[in-house]
Formats: sequence, C-alpha cells, structure tokens
Amino acid sequence: MHINKGLAGAAADAVERGRETSTHPAVYDAAALLILVARKKGVFPGITGLEPDLNEAEEKAGRIGAAMQIIRSLTPGAGTYANEADYFEKSWQEEFWGPHYPQLLEIKKRQDPDGLFRCHHSVGSELLG
Repeated sequence: MHINKGLAGAAADAVERGRETSTHPAVYDAAALLILVARKKGVFPGITGLEPDLNEAEEKAGRIGAAMQIIRSLTPGAGTYANEADYFEKSWQEEFWGPHYPQLLEIKKRQDPDGLFRCHHSVGSELLG
C-alpha cells in the first residue's frame, strides 16, 4: 500500500490553481492517494522462470479488487488518479474526472473530432469503439 499526494490542508493559492484544471474535485479534500499493488519481481515473457503466471495474476487481481471494495465503501465519490488507476476501471469517467467529464468530452469532440489523440480510458475513448 502506498499513500501520498493528498491536498487537504494545502496552501490556498495551490488549491485555487488546481481548481482551474480538470483534476477530480475530491482531491482537494483528500488527505492521501492510496495505491494498492501486487508485484512479482522479474516478470519477463520468454525468459525461463520469469514468465507471467496468469493464475497468480488473477488471484492477485481478485485480492486487490476485494481490498478496493472496502476502501470504496469507506470513501464514496473519492475518485482516483487516472495515471495510476485500475486498467479495468468500469466507471472511469466519474472516477478520473468526476463532474468535469461532460465539459472535457465537449472540448474533446470540438478539438479532436476524428479521435486522432487517444489512449485507454482517455476522454472520449468510449466513442471510438
């Protein structure tokens, strides 16, 4: 478990500057960013003894998911940081950007109507199929 980056109690000018960005507004009341991870040293496909173990990965993903359910039940609406979030997050629009998402999506449609600039779970990626 890794905890850092909470903005609760930050300098007023820093918070005000942050509120001008697309950052999920829950961050300004957060004391911490909690990150849960499962690791295995030396996971390299094709190298004997270091190949990924899918059964182990599924088991670890299940344990992290169960732990996150506890955290989410204690912190409803808290959101998360997109760059370090669960790759399989189902509610990513709300979790990453909260109430900012509709405005961000309108900007995306206007500035990049063909979806040239995209990545997994980025603004507008659900429109690209």
